[in-house]
Amino acid sequence: MTNNPKPKFAMYWAASCGGCEIAVLNIHEKILDVDANFDVVF
Repeated sequence: MTNNPKPKFAMYWAASCGGCEIAVLNIHEKILDVDANFDVVF
């Protein structure tokens, strides 16, 4: 088990359309801030 202080950020493809994933990626360069502050998981 790793000692990772960052909270986890997960997306689940529940609606089968992918719109939520597109909306998250539509924040452009700020996605790098998300990656720096969260452990991105599926």
